[in-house]
Amino acid sequence: MALRDLKSVIYTDDFGRDYACRVDASVFAQNGADSAPKIGGADYAASPKLPPMPDNLIPRHVVVSAAGNKRKVTCLTPTASLFVGGETTIALPVLGASPVTYTAFESVAERYKTHLDPSG
Repeated sequence: MALRDLKSVIYTDDFGRDYACRVDASVFAQNGADSAPKIGGADYAASPKLPPMPDNLIPRHVVVSAAGNKRKVTCLTPTASLFVGGETTIALPVLGASPVTYTAFESVAERYKTHLDPSG
């Protein structure tokens, strides 16, 4: 079985708080016309120490579609080109096969499962 290549990155919520998370390296490596990652965000080198994404945070994402197959792609910043519509396609890995190009179908805003602010 092929191993996934996950990369540590920074997710910035709509309130400007940064969290550590991991995404597929091949997805993060795809740059848009602005030379920034299509999904936004930045590399995270573990300094300064960031908290992990809260369990009650459902991150912003784009629903993408290819031949009737739909998947979710997390966008790491509110201004990510895939999220705001500047980019409309992204290649996603498929285990055991070549990557497939998906087309953006719908952008979904982040939300918290409860109405409580995670910072207390």
